[in-house]
Amino acid sequence: MAYDQARIDVEARYPSILEETLNNTKQEILSEERGKVQLITTEAQNLVKSEFDEWKHRELRLKQEEADTKLKQWEYERREEQQDDF
Repeated sequence: MAYDQARIDVEARYPSILEETLNNTKQEILSEERGKVQLITTEAQNLVKSEFDEWKHRELRLKQEEADTKLKQWEYERREEQQDDF
């Protein structure tokens, strides 16, 4: 009789233990996957930012070179004007 009751109690408890184990495993897997997604998202954002920064740097360098060229041309023209004044 006691054995039968113990068996009934274990069988009644078993689905709960199984469900708890499955839920815990599911949560661990989801947590790991979220971590992976966050890591990949961060890496992708850093890559895009890096590529944007490189592009912006190239654009700014080109504008600086253009400005330097214009300044040199302006200085050359001013020098010629001054020489013409004498």
